Amino acid sequence: MSTNAIIYISLCAVLLLVSFIFNKQKTLMGLKRGWFMSLSHKHLRLGMFVGQAHLWVIVFAIFILASYSFQFQSGKTIATNFKNSIIEMITFIPFLFIIVGLFDVWVPKDKIEKHIGQESGLKGIMLVTLLAMLQAGPLYGAFPVAYMLFKKGASIRNIFVYLGAFASLKIPMLGIEIGYIMEWYLKDKNFEVKTP
Repeated sequence: MSTNAIIYISLCAVLLLVSFIFNKQKTLMGLKRGWFMSLSHKHLRLGMFVGQAHLWVIVFAIFILASYSFQFQSGKTIATNFKNSIIEMITFIPFLFIIVGLFDVWVPKDKIEKHIGQESGLKGIMLVTLLAMLQAGPLYGAFPVAYMLFKKGASIRNIFVYLGAFASLKIPMLGIEIGYIMEWYLKDKNFEVKTP
């Protein structure tokens, strides 16, 4: 199980527990909204593979089968990476939708409109940037949250700022990025760390 899935499962469990303690009825409503939101998406219906719009899925399956038949190593690597990505998404997305469902139930629309709506200005930009920086996970995890912010009345500008900040300004990734910069900066300086 990936780190992202563990983070979202833990966060989901804590939020559910706290939400259930405060209001059982709202919690059950948020669970229902989040769960049905994840299951009712048009791409998750049974007719997903039928029609011209999804011809690429059939072509991909034929490519993978041909790769295994002709021992094409790149095709096998693509299939393995695809399988790992699907497993990560399956363990990650349902819990994300539950969190989004709880957000839908607990956060009133007028609060979102007031703080990150059309008239929020710089304060709204700072709030969505902070929200994006504190979240962990892959970029596809930001889109359900962005949809819920849009549904609650956030401005389009703030939604794009949120998506951009989510993709590039995460606090959990900051240490890794600083490490890369320092490695590049110190590589020709005969720098060494001495232990006492």
